[in-house]
Amino acid sequence: MNGYEQNLELLKQSEQKNQHFSSVLLLNYTLVIYRYLRALIDLTPEMVLSDLKDHFERTYKRREHPLEIDTLIYEQCQNIFKKKLAEIEESGKILSNPKLEKLVELLKKHADNPNSRGK
Repeated sequence: MNGYEQNLELLKQSEQKNQHFSSVLLLNYTLVIYRYLRALIDLTPEMVLSDLKDHFERTYKRREHPLEIDTLIYEQCQNIFKKKLAEIEESGKILSNPKLEKLVELLKKHADNPNSRGK
């Protein structure tokens, strides 16, 4: 973990000890968003946003009795994700990532090899 993420974790632990559950929920969302945004280095924005949206949905639906703040954060995040994903789709641009393109290229080369063990 980097310093920013470590500080968020320490703050979360402190808030847990002080039983500030709304702050803990907010920090949980913040940590997940931060970790997913770091994935933008390797993945496309559409992949990251879509997976993050699904992750929040699964997490929220597992809660039996969500706090009001949890519902507010969840709904706000879902609205933002839907809006951004729609904008990406409407733009018609194919967003890519150089690392992914290189990986696809290497996989294609590997798949063309008749002696490939990966087949």
